[in-house]
Amino acid sequence: MDDNLQLDQASQTPVGGGGGATTGTAAVAIPVVLNPDLEAAKVKFDIPQVILDNSAELAQLILVTGSMNDEERQYWFNILPIMSEDQVERLRQILVTEQRKMAELNQTYNEAITAINEKYLLKWQDKQTTEKREKLVQAESQEENLEAKKEEELLSTLQAL
Repeated sequence: MDDNLQLDQASQTPVGGGGGATTGTAAVAIPVVLNPDLEAAKVKFDIPQVILDNSAELAQLILVTGSMNDEERQYWFNILPIMSEDQVERLRQILVTEQRKMAELNQTYNEAITAINEKYLLKWQDKQTTEKREKLVQAESQEENLEAKKEEELLSTLQAL
């Protein structure tokens, strides 16, 4: 298990860092970074010291998961010391998988948003170009009309002489 798993606190999205967990696909590695302040969490939650000493990473996973409310987090902190090793490892796997899947969803979402933004940016730029072209054509037309009027006035002035 990687002890360098971390998530950005504000967005709960993975941020860089060494080693990290991978998504299971060969091409994409999504590091997950956990960085909650365990000392601050001890104020909010009653976390047994044995958990902090032996399972700090799991405590961090519990703190950052989006699928638990504070009451559920406290429940897990309370029951963790009496769970078997297999149960603890299964909880760890569930929470790491959840973080990995959320990171994958965020990445997919961000890629989709970027593609949509690029598509509409191109359309907007095309519209802006078309509007500029139309304004130039209109300005040219007005200039040609003005020149034609000046030519007519000049011709009529010449003919009057």
